[in-house]
Amino acid sequence: MYRFIVNKFIFFMMLFLSNMAIASEVCHDLSSCQKLFLVGNKEAAYKLAIMYDLGKNVPADSQEAFKYYEKAASYGHKVAQYRMGEYYRLGNLVSRDFNQAAKWYKLSADQEHSMAKAMLWKMTKLKQISEQNLAKSVMGSGFIINSNYIITNNHVASECTSLTIDTKQDSFRATLVTSDPFQDLALLKSEKTLLSYLPLSESRKLKQWDELKVWGFDGKTGVLSSRAAKLVHPNKELSEKIGRIRKIVSKLILTKAVSPGFSGGPVINNFGKVVGVNSAGISYVIENTGYDLAIPLKSLKYFLEENKVNYYTNQTNISDINNAIVKISCLR
Repeated sequence: MYRFIVNKFIFFMMLFLSNMAIASEVCHDLSSCQKLFLVGNKEAAYKLAIMYDLGKNVPADSQEAFKYYEKAASYGHKVAQYRMGEYYRLGNLVSRDFNQAAKWYKLSADQEHSMAKAMLWKMTKLKQISEQNLAKSVMGSGFIINSNYIITNNHVASECTSLTIDTKQDSFRATLVTSDPFQDLALLKSEKTLLSYLPLSESRKLKQWDELKVWGFDGKTGVLSSRAAKLVHPNKELSEKIGRIRKIVSKLILTKAVSPGFSGGPVINNFGKVVGVNSAGISYVIENTGYDLAIPLKSLKYFLEENKVNYYTNQTNISDINNAIVKISCLR
C-alpha cells in the first residue's frame, strides 16, 4: 500500500512538472485541445489526457484519460509513452502485461526519458522482462499496394524479429515476403485485409523540376506528414555494392525533403499517384545543398511484377492517401 501511494505521488509530480516544462501551451480549453487533437497534435492529446486524469476543467474520467494517453503515446509523446508503460505494468484499466509495458517504456526511453530507462532496468533485474524486450526498435514508413501487400524499404524491414503496422485506424502485424537490397525495396504481407491503397502512375515520364510530394511518418513525432520536393534528376545511375557484388541502379534525385522515419514512404505526383519510393539521404552536395534519393517507378513496378503482385493505377483522393500510408515498427 505504501509503495502504491509513493508511485502515485511520483506520477502526479511528474505530470505537474511535465506541464510546467511546456514553454507555450498549445491549447487552453477542452474545445481548442480537441480541435488540435483531431489533426494529430501530440501535445493537445497529452493535455486532454491530463485534463481527464486530474479532473482539470472537465469531470475526472480515467477511461477518457487512458484513451488520450494512448493517442498521445502513438503520436510520439515520450511522457505519454511512459504513462502507457505504467498502465500495463500495474494492470491499471488494462490486463497486466509486462511485454506491453516494456514496449511503451522502450519508446519513451529511446527519447531519453530517464524514468522510462530506470523502469526498464528495474523490470529486467526483477526478471519481469528479458533482454529481448530491450532490442532495438526501428521506425519507417510504407504504403499499401493492394488488399494484402505493403511496400517499404529493405533497410526498414530487413532482419526484424517482428513487424507492426499502424494505420490511421488500426494496428496489426505483417511478415516480410521478399526484398531487394540493391533497389532497397521490401514487400510485406498483412495479417488482415486492407481496404485502402495507393495507385501507381501509368506513365514513367518525369521531367527535371517536376513538383512532387514525399510522404511519411516523422521519426520524432510519429505523425504522418507530406513535404514538397522538386525532381533534380529523373534517372540517375548509381553504383551499389553489397558484399562483393556491385550493381548499377537507377534513382530519382530530389531536393531535400525526407526526414528520419520517411524511409519507405511514397513519392506522389500532383494527381495523387505514386511515382517513387523514399529511400535515403545522400552525400552529394551541389552548391552546398543536400539531396534525397528515391526509388523510381520503373524499379517498383518491376519488383512487384517479378513477385506477381497486382497493383492499381486508378484515381485516388486525399483521404485514401492518409489511410494508405502506414507506419512500420521493426523490432530487431
